[in-house]
Amino acid sequence: MRKPGSRNHGENGSGRSASIHTIDLPYSRTKKQVEYSDPSSEPPGAKPGEVLSAQKRQQQPVSIKRSDHDIAISLLDKTNKQIIDLLERDAFASQIEIAKQLGLSQSSIALRLDRLRRSGILTETAGVHLKMIGLEMSRSDANCSDSHAVLDWAKSCPLFINGTVGVGGTNVSLYFTAEDIEMFQYIIDEHIRKIDGVSAIHFSPIVNWAKDYIAPVPMGIQRSAEPPCQMLPYCPRCPANPDYNGTVWNGNAKK
Repeated sequence: MRKPGSRNHGENGSGRSASIHTIDLPYSRTKKQVEYSDPSSEPPGAKPGEVLSAQKRQQQPVSIKRSDHDIAISLLDKTNKQIIDLLERDAFASQIEIAKQLGLSQSSIALRLDRLRRSGILTETAGVHLKMIGLEMSRSDANCSDSHAVLDWAKSCPLFINGTVGVGGTNVSLYFTAEDIEMFQYIIDEHIRKIDGVSAIHFSPIVNWAKDYIAPVPMGIQRSAEPPCQMLPYCPRCPANPDYNGTVWNGNAKK
């Protein structure tokens, strides 16, 4: 039994419990969280039982939680844009080299780079030059009733590079790499066409890129008795196939 004069957890000095309100500001994704100290949600200064208008509520002290988008945009000042531009042209540029070109100290560049990376704006992705190691690339457009199911399957294929989802007829585009055109045909006929809800596939080999294309292709794929995509028959030039006889992934046999 509670003793006279005691307060419940969360009550303030006046004996009224705290409550939090969230206000959607017009033309903004930001929500304002306003803490009032009355069980009937009355803000400070309000008369008992009075409900203040949204305008009056917004005039009260608030704490604003910024979204990841807002934080990222705030980091794109002139100097950070120059840093990103330099790294896009030379990913191996050192902090000292960047500092010299921008007329700043190395410590300033290091701090800016750390903030850009922690925010997710600046990322580092390793890849290989496809043409240089003898790999081709293709795009397959398909009409899919379940685009997410098709992309989930594609992600399990060692030769899958990336994919996009759109609207309309051919709503999914899949990018694959392989050592020859025949392998692309095998992927389409023996795998993609057999996925439920897939129809109207259009295949386009990519002859060349306007700029050198660097793609994240896994090089250390281990041989496996079961295909990674869980679809049989096994693609003959799949790097996970125990009978793989290509050149790019030679020497990766499971030990």
